[in-house]
Amino acid sequence: MTTLDDLSSLFPDTVPLRPEAHYAHIIMLRVSESYPIFRTDGDLNTARVAAGRTDKRGMDRIAMFLRKQTTAERLRGRELLRGAGVLPEECRYNENPCGRCPDCVTYGYAIGDSGAEKSKVYSDTAYSLSDHATSHEVRTFNAPGETGTMYDQATASTSNRINSTEYVKPGVVFPAVLTVRDLTFPLFCYVLNNLLSTQRYGATTTRTGRIDNQVIGIVIGNGEIMSNLAFTQAIYDDLNAKGQWNAANLPDTAQVHESVEGVLNTLLQEANIQVQQAVVAAELDMFLTEFRTTVSQNPVELFNRANVQANEYSVRLREKPAAKGKRAR
Repeated sequence: MTTLDDLSSLFPDTVPLRPEAHYAHIIMLRVSESYPIFRTDGDLNTARVAAGRTDKRGMDRIAMFLRKQTTAERLRGRELLRGAGVLPEECRYNENPCGRCPDCVTYGYAIGDSGAEKSKVYSDTAYSLSDHATSHEVRTFNAPGETGTMYDQATASTSNRINSTEYVKPGVVFPAVLTVRDLTFPLFCYVLNNLLSTQRYGATTTRTGRIDNQVIGIVIGNGEIMSNLAFTQAIYDDLNAKGQWNAANLPDTAQVHESVEGVLNTLLQEANIQVQQAVVAAELDMFLTEFRTTVSQNPVELFNRANVQANEYSVRLREKPAAKGKRAR
């Protein structure tokens, strides 16, 4: 059984000023529960990639860019910090970062010439397991007037405020890995809590965009593990080899979970890193149950601990002596 105390012993006591190869990976399946929209300009973002690592046939997959993931989770974290009275009043996301709160230290910031902090949360584009044709749907919507209809009484005509857009269907699976580097355990818990409590992603989040983040593993090691694309392709190959892949339908989530259990060990071995701890299956369920209970009962305690360590890091960073002389070319 892996407890919060067990896992905390694998994290540094303070955030180091220089990289020290403390990596923690949250392995998950992001599963759409409504009709999210992941687009930059017009249609859904897509990428043509190989279907699998073995099956090299091209497949158009929906792409969930990294900012579509981390921005929603970061804003959720800031919301919680603000509600707990931990976020400095002057700290403004993308406008005036304070440089010392858990959000700034964890996710990074840039203040023009005044300073910057590289994000300690590593993310990348996530790809739909199923192809674009199976995973999307074009839906028509309208904008009714004051009467609730499309008929304009003033002009005695029907409004043309009708449009259509591409949506991701419910049940589409996006395998993903979120990596944190050189964070203390309270700051890691801050990131994990943001992930577990964020439910809306993409455009028009007040109307749609529900995503269920299903954590299926936590891996601690001294380097990065597989990419989102390799993870997605490995699952595809496994389902295809078992005869469980049906291109006409979305994959069954339960079968995807079983597939992950089968491919994860191989992917970790290929990563060529030292794995200190891999929390999966029943162990993970017990850990997440304890985590949810602890955080939900007293989230302010977690935020305060994370805030103390973020502030302590920012002080040490400011006090670090500047390098003397010019860099040799």
